[in-house]
Amino acid sequence: MGYGAVTAQVAVPPQLVGDTFFVQFRVEHVEAFLALAAADDLAHPGHEHIHGPDGLAVVVLAHVESFDFLGEIDDYCGAPDVLLLGNIGVVQARETATRDLESLVRDVGADALCVHLNPAMELIQSDGDRDFRGCVQTLARLCNELPFPIIAKETGNGLSPQTIEKLVRAGVRYVDTSGAGGTSWVGVETLRAQGTARSTGNRLWDWGIPTASSIHYAASASLTTIATGGIRSGLDVARAIALGARASGIARPLLQALARQGEDGVRVYLDEVVHELRSVMLLTGTRSVEDLRHAPRIISGELEKWIAAWQVSA
Repeated sequence: MGYGAVTAQVAVPPQLVGDTFFVQFRVEHVEAFLALAAADDLAHPGHEHIHGPDGLAVVVLAHVESFDFLGEIDDYCGAPDVLLLGNIGVVQARETATRDLESLVRDVGADALCVHLNPAMELIQSDGDRDFRGCVQTLARLCNELPFPIIAKETGNGLSPQTIEKLVRAGVRYVDTSGAGGTSWVGVETLRAQGTARSTGNRLWDWGIPTASSIHYAASASLTTIATGGIRSGLDVARAIALGARASGIARPLLQALARQGEDGVRVYLDEVVHELRSVMLLTGTRSVEDLRHAPRIISGELEKWIAAWQVSA
């Protein structure tokens, strides 16, 4: 299903209401969790607890149909409080009975279920989905019938105000923006596509709503917002939080650090992100991440244009 990979994340506490940030990367094998050096190694000195106000927690995101070993991740990582997030495509969720999805999530040991929305990516795949009818109704069903949080997750194309309105009506309370500006999964699929699909993919490579705009739209709708898509630094994390995000995710830079310098590179990179975020908080006079969410801000450039366009069309 989808990208068929495990995602290790340094993330918000359970229920996605914490005020911190997370770092994610997709890998092919569970052994890559070694790159995070286990949860206790990620708890920086001075933090009250791994789930403390500025603490770090390890989160695992995996396709619920693909990884039956994830119930053992807690012991593997050496942290019983690891937050596990299941992940399934909305089309696959549409075709799966609620009771079966609940069983899959419980078998995995997940605390919440991410339902990813990826029509642009699917259109470029030769064997991708083409029928997206009933997907909003599927989200409404899952939000209404499942006993754990449902996170609507984009995959590189961001969330428009119109999409967010539909998600809110469906009962969704949590979103992962995965906006344009980060890894283009349309681009990834284009690299292996042929013929018309390849030419279409090249034209739609950068299609989508930018991450910053998606954050603004989602936060304005009072959704608990995870900001992902092109987040590369602690400064980017701070900007996302100031726009209303409750968490911010980083992907490719972490993989690059792992490729260049292994586990040590991951540790150094995470330290830099934390240091930058704390530095911005000091310079803005904000004592907590929650304070940063309400700090004075000046919006200019492309983001200002995106917000203005939304207000005009609203």
